[in-house]
Amino acid sequence: MTCEPSTEPVLCIGALVHDTLAISCRPLKVGDDLPGRAATRPGGVAANIALSLAANGTPSALLSAVGEDAVAQQLINALQARGVDCSRVFRLPGASDQVVTLENPDGERFAAVAACQQIGVLAASHGESIIHQVRNWRGQVVVDSNLPTSAQDAVLLAASGGVTLVPASLDKAAQLASLISTHGPRVIVNLQEANAVLDAKHTAAAPAADALYQLGAREAIVTDGAREASLVNANGLFREEPEPVRVRSTTGAGDNFAAGVLSAENLSDHARLRAALAAATRHLAKQ
Repeated sequence: MTCEPSTEPVLCIGALVHDTLAISCRPLKVGDDLPGRAATRPGGVAANIALSLAANGTPSALLSAVGEDAVAQQLINALQARGVDCSRVFRLPGASDQVVTLENPDGERFAAVAACQQIGVLAASHGESIIHQVRNWRGQVVVDSNLPTSAQDAVLLAASGGVTLVPASLDKAAQLASLISTHGPRVIVNLQEANAVLDAKHTAAAPAADALYQLGAREAIVTDGAREASLVNANGLFREEPEPVRVRSTTGAGDNFAAGVLSAENLSDHARLRAALAAATRHLAKQ
């Protein structure tokens, strides 16, 4: 599906990391030492969403932090070259954050290790600056849960436009429950993350999305891999099946889905869900 992208700018708050993705030549098991292929690139949930928004033609800016090492400027340059406003990326003492991800040949994640401290340091040392940026932002705001919960709470209080919360990992998803019930943001999660938020065992996206809406989300969107995705808001429940695709890599697909939702704000609810699934499908099929 193609559409005219939303022109409302989006401020993405969260991690910017040096991302290494390694894909093995055959299925991994503990202790393996296998050939494969590897690539390094800018990463982090907020940064990935900002990049995808810019690629879709939606203005995006990133509020994040990097270190004072050589890789920091490389990360900033790479995002700016692809249209992301990095004027709100802070340089802090120490090394830039890194994530290493291992995938099987079918694109499914085997393991990931994240060293993401800089965004927490930023929240502790420059909290007032973050809030100042949010208060003066006229547009949508998306926050990944690498930002500490107390800082996410402050952002939700300060934002003048709509806020979307996205988890940065399954471990951090459970932290979103109190933020959703207190502030009523939009939340975009996969089914595993939804169950972590809800402390539940839903087996499909629709009941999980409805439960998140009942918890207090103004809009809840839940994906479930190759199975049906669901969106729930005041207009009702909307469901859509993703197109079949030969998966090359799953890393970042959820971030592209979230960007697809934000880029399609000018469409109907069902069309937004279809557009977001199409964005994720394109990413899954990329080499």
